[in-house]
Amino acid sequence: MKTLVQYLLAKKAKKLIQKHKPIVIGVTGSVGKTSTRDVIATLLSETFDVAPTIKNYNNEFGLPLTILGKTSPGRSVFGWLSLLMSSPKTLPQVFVLEYAIDHPGDMAVLCNIVQPSIGVMTRISPVHAEHFRSVEQLTEEKAQLLECIPEHGLVVLNADDPRVMGLTGHVRAPVMTYGFSSSADV
Repeated sequence: MKTLVQYLLAKKAKKLIQKHKPIVIGVTGSVGKTSTRDVIATLLSETFDVAPTIKNYNNEFGLPLTILGKTSPGRSVFGWLSLLMSSPKTLPQVFVLEYAIDHPGDMAVLCNIVQPSIGVMTRISPVHAEHFRSVEQLTEEKAQLLECIPEHGLVVLNADDPRVMGLTGHVRAPVMTYGFSSSADV
C-alpha cells in the first residue's frame, strides 16, 4: 500500500509540475536546509507567489504533498483517497523544496519526482549518515541534486565547505558561491 500511494503521489506531482511549469529551487545539505529554504522563500515572496516545503516534508512522500499543497492524512484510507482524487487548480510560481536523504538512492527518487532548475547545497557533515558507508558516499548521494540541474539552471554552493566545493565536477549549470571565504561570489 505504501509503495502504491508513493507512486501515485509522485505521478500526480510530476504531472502538475509539467502542466504549470513553476520554478523549482531544491535545497540540500546535511545542515541548514530548513533555514536556507525559509530565507529563500521569504526573499522571493516579495516578488513571486512562493510555496516552501510544508513542515519538513522533504522525502518521497513529503515532496509530492508540498506540490499538491496538502498535509498527510495519516492512517486514514479515505483521507488518502480524497487527497489522490483532488488536484489544485493552480500552483505557485516558485517552489522552494528541501531534498533530504537518509539512504542510498533517495536523491534519485526525489529528483525524479521534481527536477529543480536551481540547486542549493548548504554544508556536508556526517549528520544522518548512518545508512552510508562514509561521508564521501553521503556527499556523492547529495551531489545527484546538482547533477540534475539543467544547463540553463543555476547551482549555488557553500564556498566555506571544501566537500561542497569539491562537487563542481557534478555540475553542468552555471555556479554561484556564497559564504565568508574570499573566493565566494556572495
